[in-house]
Amino acid sequence: MKRILVPVDFSPRSANALEFAVAFGSLQEAEIDVLHVWHSDLATGVTVAKERAKNALREFVTSLELRGDVTLRRRIDHGDPYMTIQRVAQLAGHDLIVLAGPDAPRMNEESVARSLFASASSAVLLVPPNSKARLRSAEDRRLALERVLVPLALAGDELQALDCAERLTRVGPMALEVLVSSDVSQQHRARLHARSPLEHCDRHEEPVDVVTAVERRIQSSVFDLVVLSSKRAPIGGRPDDPRAERVALTQLCPCLCVPA
Repeated sequence: MKRILVPVDFSPRSANALEFAVAFGSLQEAEIDVLHVWHSDLATGVTVAKERAKNALREFVTSLELRGDVTLRRRIDHGDPYMTIQRVAQLAGHDLIVLAGPDAPRMNEESVARSLFASASSAVLLVPPNSKARLRSAEDRRLALERVLVPLALAGDELQALDCAERLTRVGPMALEVLVSSDVSQQHRARLHARSPLEHCDRHEEPVDVVTAVERRIQSSVFDLVVLSSKRAPIGGRPDDPRAERVALTQLCPCLCVPA
Protein backbone atom coordinates (compact mmCIF):
# COMPACT_ATOMS: atom_id res chain seq x y z
CA MET A 1 0.00 0.00 0.00
CA LYS A 2 2.51 2.54 -1.16
CA ARG A 3 0.13 4.61 -3.31
CA ILE A 4 -2.63 6.17 -1.24
CA LEU A 5 -5.57 8.37 -2.26
CA VAL A 6 -7.24 10.62 0.33
CA PRO A 7 -10.39 12.44 -0.85
CA VAL A 8 -11.13 15.57 1.22
CA ASP A 9 -14.04 17.97 1.46
CA PHE A 10 -12.30 20.38 3.88
CA SER A 11 -14.34 19.12 6.86
CA PRO A 12 -12.74 18.27 10.24
CA ARG A 13 -13.52 14.62 9.49
CA SER A 14 -11.48 14.65 6.29
CA ALA A 15 -8.67 16.55 8.02
CA ASN A 16 -8.55 13.77 10.62
CA ALA A 17 -8.55 11.10 7.89
CA LEU A 18 -5.68 12.84 6.10
CA GLU A 19 -3.60 13.03 9.28
CA PHE A 20 -4.25 9.32 9.86
CA ALA A 21 -3.29 8.54 6.24
CA VAL A 22 0.05 10.35 6.63
CA ALA A 23 0.85 8.40 9.81
CA PHE A 24 -0.21 5.11 8.18
CA GLY A 25 1.63 5.88 4.95
CA SER A 26 4.80 6.75 6.87
CA LEU A 27 5.06 3.08 7.81
CA GLN A 28 5.98 2.37 4.17
CA GLU A 29 7.18 5.77 2.91
CA ALA A 30 4.10 5.97 0.71
CA GLU A 31 3.01 8.45 -1.94
CA ILE A 32 -0.21 10.24 -0.96
CA ASP A 33 -2.50 12.08 -3.34
CA VAL A 34 -4.88 14.47 -1.57
CA LEU A 35 -7.90 14.81 -3.86
CA HIS A 36 -10.65 17.42 -3.80
CA VAL A 37 -13.52 17.00 -6.27
CA TRP A 38 -14.95 20.39 -7.18
CA HIS A 39 -17.99 21.57 -9.08
CA SER A 40 -19.23 24.80 -10.61
CA ASP A 41 -22.68 26.34 -10.83
CA LEU A 42 -24.43 28.79 -13.10
CA ALA A 43 -23.34 31.73 -10.96
CA THR A 44 -19.64 30.86 -11.05
CA GLY A 45 -17.54 30.32 -14.14
CA VAL A 46 -15.58 27.10 -14.54
CA THR A 47 -12.21 28.84 -14.52
CA VAL A 48 -13.04 30.77 -11.33
CA ALA A 49 -14.44 27.68 -9.59
CA LYS A 50 -11.38 25.62 -10.49
CA GLU A 51 -8.99 28.28 -9.18
CA ARG A 52 -10.98 28.57 -5.96
CA ALA A 53 -10.82 24.82 -5.47
CA LYS A 54 -7.06 24.79 -6.06
CA ASN A 55 -6.49 27.59 -3.55
CA ALA A 56 -8.84 26.07 -0.98
CA LEU A 57 -7.06 22.71 -1.18
CA ARG A 58 -3.65 24.35 -0.76
CA GLU A 59 -4.84 26.28 2.31
CA PHE A 60 -6.48 23.18 3.77
CA VAL A 61 -3.34 21.03 3.47
CA THR A 62 -0.94 23.72 4.70
CA SER A 63 -3.14 24.43 7.74
CA LEU A 64 -2.54 20.88 9.04
CA GLU A 65 0.59 19.62 10.77
CA LEU A 66 1.37 16.87 8.27
CA ARG A 67 4.83 15.58 9.10
CA GLY A 68 5.84 12.10 8.10
CA ASP A 69 7.86 9.92 5.73
CA VAL A 70 5.55 10.39 2.75
CA THR A 71 5.46 12.21 -0.56
CA LEU A 72 2.36 14.43 -0.51
CA ARG A 73 0.70 15.76 -3.65
CA ARG A 74 -2.40 17.92 -4.06
CA ARG A 75 -4.87 17.13 -6.80
CA ILE A 76 -8.24 18.57 -7.87
CA ASP A 77 -10.76 17.06 -10.26
CA HIS A 78 -14.22 17.93 -11.49
CA GLY A 79 -17.37 15.81 -11.48
CA ASP A 80 -19.52 13.60 -9.34
CA PRO A 81 -17.45 12.84 -6.19
CA TYR A 82 -18.21 9.10 -6.05
CA MET A 83 -17.52 8.39 -9.73
CA THR A 84 -14.54 10.75 -9.87
CA ILE A 85 -12.82 9.15 -6.88
CA GLN A 86 -13.42 5.70 -8.40
CA ARG A 87 -11.96 6.83 -11.72
CA VAL A 88 -8.90 8.54 -10.23
CA ALA A 89 -8.11 5.56 -8.00
CA GLN A 90 -8.31 3.10 -10.90
CA LEU A 91 -6.45 5.16 -13.49
CA ALA A 92 -3.65 6.18 -11.12
CA GLY A 93 -3.33 2.69 -9.64
CA HIS A 94 -3.83 3.60 -5.99
CA ASP A 95 -3.43 0.68 -3.60
CA LEU A 96 -5.50 2.27 -0.85
CA ILE A 97 -8.24 4.86 -0.43
CA VAL A 98 -8.42 6.49 3.00
CA LEU A 99 -11.91 7.78 3.77
CA ALA A 100 -13.41 9.83 6.57
CA GLY A 101 -16.17 7.89 8.28
CA PRO A 102 -19.56 9.54 8.84
CA ASP A 103 -20.63 11.15 12.08
CA ALA A 104 -22.62 8.78 14.32
CA PRO A 105 -26.08 10.30 13.62
CA ARG A 106 -25.52 9.85 9.86
CA MET A 107 -23.88 6.43 9.73
CA ASN A 108 -26.94 4.79 8.15
CA GLU A 109 -27.40 7.47 5.50
CA GLU A 110 -26.14 7.09 1.95
CA SER A 111 -22.78 8.80 1.50
CA VAL A 112 -19.78 8.85 -0.82
CA ALA A 113 -17.65 7.10 1.81
CA ARG A 114 -20.21 4.35 2.31
CA SER A 115 -20.56 3.77 -1.44
CA LEU A 116 -16.78 3.65 -1.93
CA PHE A 117 -16.37 1.23 0.97
CA ALA A 118 -18.81 -1.10 -0.78
CA SER A 119 -17.50 -0.90 -4.34
CA ALA A 120 -13.95 0.48 -4.60
CA SER A 121 -11.66 -2.00 -6.35
CA SER A 122 -8.71 -1.10 -4.12
CA ALA A 123 -8.35 -1.51 -0.38
CA VAL A 124 -10.27 1.04 1.72
CA LEU A 125 -9.37 2.41 5.13
CA LEU A 126 -12.33 4.00 6.93
CA VAL A 127 -11.31 6.38 9.73
CA PRO A 128 -14.02 7.29 12.28
CA PRO A 129 -14.28 11.02 13.07
CA ASN A 130 -13.06 10.62 16.66
CA SER A 131 -10.24 8.16 15.93
CA LYS A 132 -6.96 10.07 16.10
CA ALA A 133 -3.70 8.72 14.71
CA ARG A 134 -1.57 7.47 17.60
CA LEU A 135 2.07 8.09 16.72
CA ARG A 136 5.08 6.09 17.87
CA SER A 137 6.64 9.21 19.40
CA ALA A 138 6.99 12.95 18.85
CA GLU A 139 10.08 12.24 16.75
CA ASP A 140 8.80 9.10 15.01
CA ARG A 141 5.64 10.21 13.20
CA ARG A 142 4.70 6.73 11.99
CA LEU A 143 1.44 5.17 13.12
CA ALA A 144 1.72 3.03 16.25
CA LEU A 145 0.22 -0.33 15.26
CA GLU A 146 0.56 -2.32 18.44
CA ARG A 147 -2.66 -4.39 18.35
CA VAL A 148 -4.59 -5.42 15.26
CA LEU A 149 -7.85 -7.40 15.17
CA VAL A 150 -8.87 -9.75 12.33
CA PRO A 151 -12.44 -11.14 12.57
CA LEU A 152 -12.18 -14.61 11.02
CA ALA A 153 -15.77 -14.52 9.69
CA LEU A 154 -14.83 -11.45 7.62
CA ALA A 155 -11.31 -12.47 6.64
CA GLY A 156 -12.21 -13.41 3.05
CA ASP A 157 -12.48 -16.83 1.40
CA GLU A 158 -8.69 -17.09 1.15
CA LEU A 159 -8.10 -15.26 4.46
CA GLN A 160 -6.97 -12.15 2.58
CA ALA A 161 -7.45 -9.98 5.67
CA LEU A 162 -5.10 -12.19 7.67
CA ASP A 163 -2.52 -12.02 4.87
CA CYS A 164 -2.77 -8.22 4.91
CA ALA A 165 -2.37 -8.09 8.71
CA GLU A 166 0.68 -10.36 8.47
CA ARG A 167 2.30 -7.97 5.99
CA LEU A 168 1.71 -5.12 8.40
CA THR A 169 3.70 -6.97 11.05
CA ARG A 170 6.79 -6.49 8.87
CA VAL A 171 6.81 -2.72 9.52
CA GLY A 172 7.22 -3.17 13.26
CA PRO A 173 6.34 -5.29 16.29
CA MET A 174 2.61 -5.88 16.46
CA ALA A 175 0.26 -8.18 18.36
CA LEU A 176 -2.31 -9.81 16.11
CA GLU A 177 -5.60 -11.27 17.34
CA VAL A 178 -7.87 -13.53 15.30
CA LEU A 179 -11.47 -13.21 16.49
CA VAL A 180 -13.58 -16.35 16.11
CA SER A 181 -17.30 -15.62 16.28
CA SER A 182 -20.29 -17.95 16.15
CA ASP A 183 -20.88 -17.32 12.42
CA VAL A 184 -17.41 -18.44 11.30
CA SER A 185 -17.77 -21.07 8.56
CA GLN A 186 -16.14 -24.48 8.68
CA GLN A 187 -14.16 -23.46 5.59
CA HIS A 188 -12.63 -20.51 7.43
CA ARG A 189 -11.84 -22.67 10.47
CA ALA A 190 -10.14 -25.25 8.24
CA ARG A 191 -8.09 -22.65 6.40
CA LEU A 192 -6.95 -21.08 9.66
CA HIS A 193 -6.02 -24.50 11.06
CA ALA A 194 -4.02 -25.32 7.91
CA ARG A 195 -1.87 -22.20 8.15
CA SER A 196 1.47 -22.15 9.85
CA PRO A 197 1.27 -20.69 13.37
CA LEU A 198 1.86 -16.96 13.45
CA GLU A 199 4.20 -15.27 15.88
CA HIS A 200 2.61 -12.83 18.32
CA CYS A 201 -0.86 -14.01 17.27
CA ASP A 202 -3.65 -14.77 19.73
CA ARG A 203 -7.02 -16.39 19.13
CA HIS A 204 -10.14 -15.20 20.92
CA GLU A 205 -13.60 -16.80 20.74
CA GLU A 206 -16.93 -15.03 21.19
CA PRO A 207 -20.22 -17.01 21.09
CA VAL A 208 -22.03 -14.26 19.13
CA ASP A 209 -22.18 -13.02 15.54
CA VAL A 210 -19.19 -11.18 14.13
CA VAL A 211 -20.66 -7.66 14.35
CA THR A 212 -21.44 -8.08 18.05
CA ALA A 213 -18.15 -9.90 18.66
CA VAL A 214 -16.07 -7.05 17.21
CA GLU A 215 -18.02 -4.53 19.27
CA ARG A 216 -17.38 -6.53 22.45
CA ARG A 217 -13.66 -6.87 21.79
CA ILE A 218 -13.16 -3.19 21.02
CA GLN A 219 -15.08 -2.24 24.15
CA SER A 220 -13.05 -4.59 26.34
CA SER A 221 -9.60 -4.06 24.83
CA VAL A 222 -7.63 -1.47 22.86
CA PHE A 223 -6.96 -2.10 19.16
CA ASP A 224 -5.30 0.23 16.67
CA LEU A 225 -6.86 -1.31 13.58
CA VAL A 226 -9.46 -3.84 12.44
CA VAL A 227 -8.60 -5.65 9.18
CA LEU A 228 -11.45 -7.11 7.10
CA SER A 229 -12.04 -8.47 3.62
CA SER A 230 -15.22 -8.30 1.56
CA LYS A 231 -16.41 -8.90 -1.97
CA ARG A 232 -16.88 -5.67 -3.88
CA ALA A 233 -20.30 -4.57 -5.05
CA PRO A 234 -20.85 -3.33 -8.63
CA ILE A 235 -20.38 0.41 -9.21
CA GLY A 236 -23.26 2.15 -7.47
CA GLY A 237 -24.45 -1.11 -5.88
CA ARG A 238 -24.77 -2.39 -2.34
CA PRO A 239 -22.84 -5.38 -0.90
CA ASP A 240 -24.54 -8.77 -0.75
CA ASP A 241 -23.06 -9.29 2.71
CA PRO A 242 -23.46 -6.10 4.79
CA ARG A 243 -21.49 -7.31 7.83
CA ALA A 244 -18.16 -5.71 6.89
CA GLU A 245 -19.88 -2.38 6.27
CA ARG A 246 -21.74 -2.62 9.59
CA VAL A 247 -18.50 -3.28 11.46
CA ALA A 248 -16.68 -0.42 9.75
CA LEU A 249 -19.48 2.11 10.26
CA THR A 250 -20.31 1.32 13.87
CA GLN A 251 -16.89 0.92 15.51
CA LEU A 252 -14.67 3.64 16.93
CA CYS A 253 -11.60 1.83 15.63
CA PRO A 254 -10.32 2.42 12.06
CA CYS A 255 -11.18 -0.44 9.70
CA LEU A 256 -9.05 -1.55 6.76
CA CYS A 257 -10.99 -3.57 4.19
CA VAL A 258 -9.18 -5.42 1.40
CA PRO A 259 -10.96 -6.91 -1.64
CA ALA A 260 -11.95 -10.56 -1.31
